[in-house]
Amino acid sequence: MAGTASLQLLVPTKIMAPQVQPGWVPRTRLIDRFEAHPDAGLLLLVAPAGFGKTTLVAQWLHAHRLASSPPDRGAAHAIRTPTVLPAAWLTLDEHDQDGSRFLAYVVGAIDRVAPAALPNTMPLLAARERPPLHVMIQALLVDMSAMPNGLTLVLDDYHLVTAEAIHQTVAYILRNLPPRCRLVLLSRLDPPLPLARLRAEHLLVEMRASDLRFNMAETSDLLAQMQSEPPPTDQIMALHQQTEGWAIALQLAALAHLNASVRGSPLDGASRQIAEYLAAEVLAQQSAALQQAMLVLAVPERFCLDLYAELFDVVDGANAELQFDLLVQTNLLLSLDDEGRWFRFHHLFRDLLQRRLRLSLGEGELHCLQRRAARWLADRGLLEEAVRLFLQAGDEDTAAEAVEREILNSGAGFRKSLASHYLQLIPQRVVERRPGLSILAARLAALTLNMPVMTASIARVAELLSTTPAQNDTSLSAFALELQAHQGAMALWQGRASEAIELLERALASGSLMMLGVQAYLNLGQSYALAGRYREGLHLIGADPARLARTPVLSTPMVRYLCMCGMHLLVGENDALARDAQRVAHSMQMDKYSDLWLTYAEALLGRALRALRLGPGSSAFYVCCCAKISCQQPHLHELRDRACLDRARPG
Repeated sequence: MAGTASLQLLVPTKIMAPQVQPGWVPRTRLIDRFEAHPDAGLLLLVAPAGFGKTTLVAQWLHAHRLASSPPDRGAAHAIRTPTVLPAAWLTLDEHDQDGSRFLAYVVGAIDRVAPAALPNTMPLLAARERPPLHVMIQALLVDMSAMPNGLTLVLDDYHLVTAEAIHQTVAYILRNLPPRCRLVLLSRLDPPLPLARLRAEHLLVEMRASDLRFNMAETSDLLAQMQSEPPPTDQIMALHQQTEGWAIALQLAALAHLNASVRGSPLDGASRQIAEYLAAEVLAQQSAALQQAMLVLAVPERFCLDLYAELFDVVDGANAELQFDLLVQTNLLLSLDDEGRWFRFHHLFRDLLQRRLRLSLGEGELHCLQRRAARWLADRGLLEEAVRLFLQAGDEDTAAEAVEREILNSGAGFRKSLASHYLQLIPQRVVERRPGLSILAARLAALTLNMPVMTASIARVAELLSTTPAQNDTSLSAFALELQAHQGAMALWQGRASEAIELLERALASGSLMMLGVQAYLNLGQSYALAGRYREGLHLIGADPARLARTPVLSTPMVRYLCMCGMHLLVGENDALARDAQRVAHSMQMDKYSDLWLTYAEALLGRALRALRLGPGSSAFYVCCCAKISCQQPHLHELRDRACLDRARPG
């Protein structure tokens, strides 16, 4: 009675569903997704270890058992809810690679929750001479069809199954699944089943790691259940961000914090436990080749197929794609785009990989990998990631050169916030020894009217240029021209208008100031106004722009009118201000300038309307700018009053 003996020797814990624990956080939003598709034959949960796949399905089945339990006998007019599907549970392991053994466990799991429900299958399985496997599977399907309430069959840890015969058996069951029956697969890998067909026929409900992550409310519920009092909101938010809603990391962090009874981030005390879990349950489950690939790919913050080929020096594109697909199939990569091109690791997993990589390679070889990835990223315009890697490799000057090349040569595309961000990335000691980065700091200070930083940056650039050999470096000559423009702006702000005119005209004559040329042009007009040479400046800028308009953008009507508006504003020529502000707005609308320039036009127009009492209110933007200027350059009031005298002069 070999068959009977095989049924008697089934390990009981493999066919028992997990018991619901009091501390489990309700996942109602996910259970509702199961309930929303009652006709789906397959529920598929695919995610790495520790994302709560088993817990979620156990909760769902427990909710069904509660819903189907008899009502209280004492309840008046009690209504009994319809009986729900019986649920059989089978936890697979690495030994379940034989078709007959697999079927025996499936039958045992079903018999445990629905005794006597398999009258055709049980005798065949217990027979001395068993029929072929497909005959017993057909008998099982016949018995399932006769079950009045149908059946839910859960196969947990399905990723451990490698036998093709079992995959074919499961595919056959899915293809011929009786009504009211469904299959639930929990796996760390996508199973080799006809998933595309099931999706097309709307017979598949699937959840991935992105679905299973805890949201903020669930994170809060978990921490509240594990601690004697609700944790502070900032602690909840920090832990949620650090773990990215990964269930096991949340639990380990909360337990470590609770046991340690210390202040600070809950994740601080759980680092070792999380690393041990990842090493045993995630990394150790992969082949040696995949482990090595993951270690190397932990160098950049994100990666794609082409970067993988670069880091592993794979010339054959087809071979690289095949190897990369094996990594994607582990489901340990988090996709960053809809096209599935860019990926990253969960940052806690990446921390483990980086520590192991550093131990296995040493600092020198690790820095070589970091430089290689950084050069690839920099060549494709991914500057921030490249800069971080260059700095990690100790190549501070290479990182600085990448920023200078990208930001200082960006022309009209210069973005203040972006430049400020990169200056914060580069160590201050590097900024102070490089004229390019010091020029960048001066440019930002000029745009934000930061006089102290402007003064210090200009002095530092002048000193660096005087002590740095030229060596036919065109960038150094460009830095010298921009330095003159900044010195001119500083002279204007400090009330030395005549000196400002000389410096700004000399800088503009080069025709190579690019984006800074507009600012220098505007400063020049204000310098003429404040030097008492208002009408001379108007003639130069309005009637004879060719003298200074060496940079193409300076010859546009918008820039000329904007410059003249600044001059009108300083000397109080409100009629001219209103006229030219209208011209600025018209030019911008015709040529579709950015919102920044449109804001300038609206501010000028609002100021003109207010001065002429032609409309209500003025631009809040203009008021803020005036307040900022008044705080930092109080001498401008005196200079403006002095320049207004120029209106009464003949000619």
